[in-house]
Amino acid sequence: MSEYVVNLPYPHDVTDTASVKEYLCRLRASLQEDSAMQISKKLEWLNLINKPFIDAKEYGAVGDGVADDTVALQAALDTRKNVYLPYGDYLISTTLDLDQSDRVILHGDGENSRIVTASAITMLNIAKHVVTIRDIKVDGGSVANYGIYISNNATRTVIDNVHVLNCRGTPGTGIANQGTANYRTRILHCRINENDLGINLIMACQASHIIDTEVKANLGNQVQIGDNSQPIEGVTIKSCDIEAAMNTTDTVCIKLQEVRPMRISDTYFEANDTADSREIEIAGDYSIVEIDNCYMQGSNGPADYAIKITSTVTYTTIRNSYVTGYNTGLFEGWAGKTVDIYNTWDNGTFRQLGLGTPEPTNQLQTIADAYVGGQMSTAGRITSIALTTFTDGDATPAVNLGNVFLTANTGETNITNFDSGIGYQIIYILFGDTHTSLINAVNKLKLNGGVNWNPAIGDTITLVLRAGGFGWFELARSDNTT
Repeated sequence: MSEYVVNLPYPHDVTDTASVKEYLCRLRASLQEDSAMQISKKLEWLNLINKPFIDAKEYGAVGDGVADDTVALQAALDTRKNVYLPYGDYLISTTLDLDQSDRVILHGDGENSRIVTASAITMLNIAKHVVTIRDIKVDGGSVANYGIYISNNATRTVIDNVHVLNCRGTPGTGIANQGTANYRTRILHCRINENDLGINLIMACQASHIIDTEVKANLGNQVQIGDNSQPIEGVTIKSCDIEAAMNTTDTVCIKLQEVRPMRISDTYFEANDTADSREIEIAGDYSIVEIDNCYMQGSNGPADYAIKITSTVTYTTIRNSYVTGYNTGLFEGWAGKTVDIYNTWDNGTFRQLGLGTPEPTNQLQTIADAYVGGQMSTAGRITSIALTTFTDGDATPAVNLGNVFLTANTGETNITNFDSGIGYQIIYILFGDTHTSLINAVNKLKLNGGVNWNPAIGDTITLVLRAGGFGWFELARSDNTT
């Protein structure tokens, strides 16, 4: 009963007394079953429904896409009542301000209720608390500066089932939250397409959420959270479709700056076909980011990395995800950062265990139960599905392709290190020639007794990589010479 009541659509027309009565009866009947928090939430809805809805056309709006409806729409909004926007195209030439009263709603009939402009303006400006915009389309006509702008001290804004598109002015942003103390913005079930920038939440947008929203084909970044002016805390992106526009340069699906913590889950990403396209860029002085149950699709072209880290201190965790289509690696700029990967599947397009360059010197790196580059990794151990032969003459062979290796050098080769390992990876080396020597060196190879070794054919050695730049340590060796 309680869930049904909360989600029961309430009528925009208060003259529909039967619908209003049904909603109120169900609401009041359920209050006895609920906790104090649930009651508070329902009373908030009750306050909204008791505030009458007015039809914008009653204030002179035409909705034919030709007549300028700015004055009529603003007059309706200034009544401090909830405003209903019937089917039509409502042309505006200056900003519509929702700034007269808290707890007001502007809503329409979905894609059929369109606010349009031919002017370089901010189309909708929110400057009060608990304002809801829902079930409308906002079309910037390729000239609007902002579709929806949330200004100072406008907390608990809800933008629900709104399509914002074609904002191409300066800066050309679909939805922007750039005021101070604008906590708990909710962007739900929306479509943000073909703007210069999709969604931009900066300043004090703590505890904001983007849920079940499509953000794609915007020319620049699809989503940007933060601008380094202050930390952004508790932002969530969940169940979204975020795709970069094609054939544009240096674009990012999500750019994060000084966010802590930030959670991205159940989301599909797709990069474009340029060399600078990335799914996620993590910047700022201090960021904590968790990526869970996501699908990251590269272009199988020149796209570089799925995730780029430029912040000085970062804690990044990726788990339960599938990553494919990147020819260079999963992380760029990850050296010296904290990166943890769990239960993640890489479709074999990465090199260096999908983690890019340079060789890691991480504070902590865990790769557990991850299928990476065709290999299965469990808690730092890569279980290869086949024996891998080192390249002939390579003095620093890579070990990202497995954990069991064979030497086959045809000339004298002094191995001084093993490239592309992960923290606490264990490797097993079988010597298949008489030309290979292992050279003991600080922070590279730590051999038994600190002495170089010249193995014979059939000998083996087992090594473990200590994370943090300490190098490979010998665990065991065997003399199998017959």
